[in-house]
Parts: sequence; C-alpha cells; structure tokens
Amino acid sequence: MDYEFVTQNSFREPNRSDSDNILDEILNGEKENNDKNGNFDLNFKTVKVSNYSDISDFDDSDAILVEASQNAEIKEAEFKEQKTARFLAPLSESQLKNLKESAIPVNTRNKAKWAVRLFESWQKERSIEKPLLQMTNKELNNQLTSFVTELKTLKGNDYKPNSLYEIIVAIQHHLRSNGKFISLLDDSEFSDLRAILDAKMKELSKLGLGINKKQALVITEEQENIMWEKEILGSQSPQQLLDTMVYLIGLNFALRAGQEHRNLRVGENSQLFLKTSVVDGRRYLQYREDISKCAAGGLNSRKTVPKVVNAYENPECPERCIVSLYEKFINLRQMV
Repeated sequence: MDYEFVTQNSFREPNRSDSDNILDEILNGEKENNDKNGNFDLNFKTVKVSNYSDISDFDDSDAILVEASQNAEIKEAEFKEQKTARFLAPLSESQLKNLKESAIPVNTRNKAKWAVRLFESWQKERSIEKPLLQMTNKELNNQLTSFVTELKTLKGNDYKPNSLYEIIVAIQHHLRSNGKFISLLDDSEFSDLRAILDAKMKELSKLGLGINKKQALVITEEQENIMWEKEILGSQSPQQLLDTMVYLIGLNFALRAGQEHRNLRVGENSQLFLKTSVVDGRRYLQYREDISKCAAGGLNSRKTVPKVVNAYENPECPERCIVSLYEKFINLRQMV
C-alpha cells in the first residue's frame, strides 16, 4: 500500500497521533517484510513526499519521513550508477594486444620468437637488411629456401628433420600473427621452399637423425613402490603431500604438461570432486576436464567433449589412496 503525505497548506495540519499512527503502520509493514527475509533494513521506496511548504513546522515523524525519502532517492541513484557500470572501460591498444597474445600458448609464442631470431641471424650473416614482415612472397620463398639448406646449430651440427619443419611453421605463425596470412606449406608461391624442405628432411633422415623420438619413460610398479618406501611419496610433510598429489593426479587422470597441473583449482570452480557410488557405496575422486593442452576453450574447442575420469578409493592401502590423500590435502589446505 502506498501512502501520500501532503503539507499543512494542502488540507489540514496533521496532529501528533495521526503521523505516529501512519509511521507505525509503515514501520510494522517494513518489519514484516524484513522478518521474512531475515534482514531488517528500513527502505521507504513506497513512500511519496511532496509539496512541503514550511520545513520548520515539521515534527519528529515528518523529519524521519523526509530522511527516508532522501535515502530512497540516494539508493535509486546508486542502483542506476551500478547499472551503467555493467560494461568494462574500453581497453587500450596495448591491453588488446596482450589479451590477443594470451590466447596463444606460451610455448608457441616462445618458439616463434626463437625461429624469427634464428632467421634474422642468418640474414645478418648474409648481409640481408630487409625485415621479414616487409618481404614479398617471392622474396620469402627464395630466402627461406636458402635458409633451410644452410641452417646449422651453434655447434655446427645439422638440425633434426622435425626441427626444420617446426622452424618453418613457427616463422609462418609469426607472419600470420602480424597480418600476413599466408601458408608456407600450401600456397603455390612457396613450392620451391616445400620441395627443398622435403628433400632436406629426407636427407637428414637417411643419416639417422630424428628417427628415434624422445619419449617419457614409463614408471614401473617396482619403481613406484621404491618411491613410497623411500618416502619420496607420502603425506608426512606439506611438500611431500603436494608432490604425491601431483604424481597421483597426473597418473590417474592423464594430465599432460605442467600447465594442466597449474590449471587445477579448488573451491566452487574445481575440476575435482569427491563422490560416492550409488551402486556399491565406494568413494571416488572425479576429474572433469574443462581446458587442456589440446582443448584450450577457444573457438576451435567448442565441439570438444571434455573427459570425465573416476579414481576409486583403495581401502586396503589408505596411505597410498588418492581419495584419502586428496581429502587430507583439502582439509589441511583449509586450515592455512
């Protein structure tokens, strides 16, 4: 119900009991509303105050009503100000550039910088002064072809075939990042480069370079037992527990690269959940992937189905159980 308060000049002079009754009714209504919400906050948004002719004639209740009306107007202005702050301030050119670069993996950016520096060092040796980004496609084709055939490591050795390929791809990434949208491995203008790159890679492969690719060695069950026995893994100290969680989470959920471990979160947006099976009552730790090395969450990842993996508890050996150790880790972390 809305109440309208008018001045003495409009109708009559309200006596003390009238204003007190009206104010009590408003306060009682506000208290009922706030009792329901569990928060008592005087907010007179339904009160209308108009046409005061002589403020000096107000009694105490009138002053309270004026103050309440003014507070309501202030709150309404603050609310409107909050609404206008819905959008962030415009970003500067440098901020936009940093945001754009953040979408590219750090390793990709670093590899591109390294490949460009390598090419610029070769240019300096050959007294070529024209910057890479200012070259025509014909100049790029000629210079990159010579660059591939002459490239050596600092020790004077040949690069492995796959390294040559990645250097060209990294230079192509640099060109595209700076507005030169070309494909060194597809466009007809770079056929000479592709032919020489292919021949060079085959020649190096015949020499036995790059045939055996480096792979991480598999940790055997025996080696893992040794790590537990020698207390490399365990939960006796904060660092030991942290190292153990990194090992167990990587092992059970197949996390790749260090960045996927660093992306793990706790709290409301965590990727890890302690659950109980409705079938047999066993507890398990569930990992729900959101971003990964191959699915960074951008435009190209829209149709990627994130993996969901469950790791069940080991009641027979709780000191090595990922569920028990994760629970201990979370409880200790909350105490910090």
